[in-house]
Amino acid sequence: MEYHRRFLNFLAARAGSREIAEDLLQAAFVRGLERGGELRDSESAVAWFYRLLCNALIDFYRHRAAERRALERQTGEGRRP
Repeated sequence: MEYHRRFLNFLAARAGSREIAEDLLQAAFVRGLERGGELRDSESAVAWFYRLLCNALIDFYRHRAAERRALERQTGEGRRP
């Protein structure tokens, strides 16, 4: 937990919102608990968790882009003449 603030700041700088960062961090904590067995002995737990955070950010941006495209299709804004 000593890294909680570092993890949160890492996410907030990349997600653009402290609230989003907090949600992503909580989800990463859950995923970390679920996937903790994947941690190799020679691997740093902090580095491993940062990879989880990076993956959470990638998933977040992919999901947001998909929502934006779906909204554009529904409103007709994404159509070309």
